[in-house]
Amino acid sequence: MLVREAWQTTGAVPVRIELVDFSEGNSTDAPGNHFVLCFVLKGCGHIRSSFDGLKPRNQYFRAGMFVPVTPPNVSADFCMSAPMSHLMVTVPEVAFEPWKASSRGMHHDEGFEDSLLSEIVRALWLEAKECNHNGALYADSLRMALTAALVRRANDEPSDRQIARRLSRQELASLNAFISERLDEDICLADLAVRVQMKERTFASAFKSTTGQTPHQYLMKMRVHRAKDYLANTTKTILEIAGATGFVDQSHLTSVFTRHVGLPPARYRSSVRSCRT
Repeated sequence: MLVREAWQTTGAVPVRIELVDFSEGNSTDAPGNHFVLCFVLKGCGHIRSSFDGLKPRNQYFRAGMFVPVTPPNVSADFCMSAPMSHLMVTVPEVAFEPWKASSRGMHHDEGFEDSLLSEIVRALWLEAKECNHNGALYADSLRMALTAALVRRANDEPSDRQIARRLSRQELASLNAFISERLDEDICLADLAVRVQMKERTFASAFKSTTGQTPHQYLMKMRVHRAKDYLANTTKTILEIAGATGFVDQSHLTSVFTRHVGLPPARYRSSVRSCRT
């Protein structure tokens, strides 16, 4: 096993992602206090897997499939019939705290395909590779989506959308004020959830049910709105505005602003000024 590259997301509970090349033959994962999810990125062939020395299972895998999940405190032995490249996602056990009862002993006896989970893993990978440009709230949201998808798959639980409650006007106003005062900071999911005395899992679902947006999408819209105000009414440079509105750098602001407004910041500023003359 060769770890070619490794990254880690930001947020309240960081997730480690490694690009691993497996050669033909045996490999072993020692027990740890985390769940391990492997996504086959490249290659195909049979993998024989055994957990804690139990009867092995032999299954054919191809790119786009997930290897059986290894839960905490369990050793896993694998034997590859051919070289493969995996994205190995290591999720701390504490990330499953909202689903503690449901995640006990959670693992899959066989590999599987899951298009939603594939998209989440790829998004986590991209975010970590890009130095967590979208911030802690985005990483937290992806991590929550990952853990929820794994638990639901293992336990056939109803989706959060079916059981979500909504935020009250007072709760939403409190969150708006909190975010508005800290737009230049890296806000994480836990920061928002504690404001309305909810667990992260419940909050993320209630927020989406109430606003129709994820917390991260909502935060980005507020940052863009503040940036528009600065561009129209101040002489701050675009770099200064990026720092004042919580974007990583000028390039990040330009990318997000253009996607939301349809114009890059400099052109937006010029258009506003031309309308006033």
